[in-house]
Amino acid sequence: MNALRETIDRYSLEPFEYGRSDCCTFAVECWVAVHGASPLADMGWDNAAEADAILAEHGSLYGAIVSVLGAPLEAGDEPHTGDVALVNYNGKQLAAVVAGNMLLVRTEKGLMEWPLKWATAIWGNRA
Repeated sequence: MNALRETIDRYSLEPFEYGRSDCCTFAVECWVAVHGASPLADMGWDNAAEADAILAEHGSLYGAIVSVLGAPLEAGDEPHTGDVALVNYNGKQLAAVVAGNMLLVRTEKGLMEWPLKWATAIWGNRA
């Protein structure tokens, strides 16, 4: 979990920037720290317009996450630290990372801690 801690620490210091330090790049890098491989083989973005185009292509952030991670965990499945989650905040979907009983979310205001119960979906690697 040292790689995960290092990723979290780095994102807590970096300013928000699409494609470099946004909610999705944070979630992906945490996934890599825990699972060792990036699910984003050919998906990348450098600005808000490119990120919006990816979301439009998949219908939503939920759709984009499903396209790379598959179906979310079933109700009753236990989330683990490092799992990717989805939250709705101020009318927007954001990618988050499970950290114990909390969610870590990279927003334009910084790295935030929110209650795990705010997750609307969670993805984990249970293979």
